[in-house]
Order: sequence, then structure tokens, then C-alpha cells
Amino acid sequence: MNRLRRNEVGSSLVEVVVALFVLAVGMLGVLSMQVKSMQFNQSAYYYTQAVYLANEILEHMRSSPGIANTYLIGLEEAAPTASKNCNDTSVTCSPAELRNFNLKQWRDNVTSTLVSGKASVQRVGDFYAITVQFDDSRSSTKKDGTPELSEYVLMTEI
Repeated sequence: MNRLRRNEVGSSLVEVVVALFVLAVGMLGVLSMQVKSMQFNQSAYYYTQAVYLANEILEHMRSSPGIANTYLIGLEEAAPTASKNCNDTSVTCSPAELRNFNLKQWRDNVTSTLVSGKASVQRVGDFYAITVQFDDSRSSTKKDGTPELSEYVLMTEI
């Protein structure tokens, strides 16, 4: 009977445990890559939204180049109140009312679309700097653990 057992071949329990350990380490690596991929995808989404929002206010400014300077607003400055809904075609809006409506809608879109979203329009010489800030801490944090604020700045002429 001992003779038959010596001729048997197969994997021992130790070899199976080692193979499972190697497989588990490999799966943890794949899982880590998946998590990082999702974080970077979210960050790319936020940057895409920032680009879209900056272009949105730029198009409003370009539609009325004579009053483009009235669109200037700081990051911490409150958005003007809109007395009329200028999207309604039956409503006639003055340039100031249209500007207030556009800025209010834009600021509302920035705060509702981006995490901790803030935006500004500044004049730098002959150029306009449209800045959109947001919290991008899902993809990166500072070394001290505080959230990383990212910003997109669009410099343009009108």
C-alpha cells in the first residue's frame, strides 16, 4: 500500500495556499488600480464641468460685448439678484437685468455642479480672466491632509 502512495502526484496543501496568496496579492493590485481610476475619472469630470461653466459665462459676455465689463465679479462676492426670468421669450429684459440674470444663473450652476464651487470674472489688461474653483480632494490632498482646491482659468479677449 505504501508503494501506491509514493507514485501518486498532485499539489500539496502548502502549494495551494501559496498560489492563493499570490492570487490575492494580484487582485489587491487590480482593486487599487480600479479605485485610482475612479478617482481620476471623477477629477476629469469636475475639470470638464469647470471648462463648460467658464465657457458658458464667456458666451453670455460675448453676446453683449458693450456691457462685458459689467460682468466682473469676485470669488467671494455675492451674485446679483435677478428680478426677471430673462429665459422667457415673452419677457423683455434690459441689459442690466440680463446681466444680473446671467450671473445669478451661472453662479447657481457653479455651486450646484461642483463641490465647493466658486467662480469669478476679472479684467487683466485687455483680457478677461474667468476663474472656476472647486474641491478636488477625491483625487489629491495636500500633505497636511487638507482638501486640494483646484481651479480652471480661462483667459480671453472679447
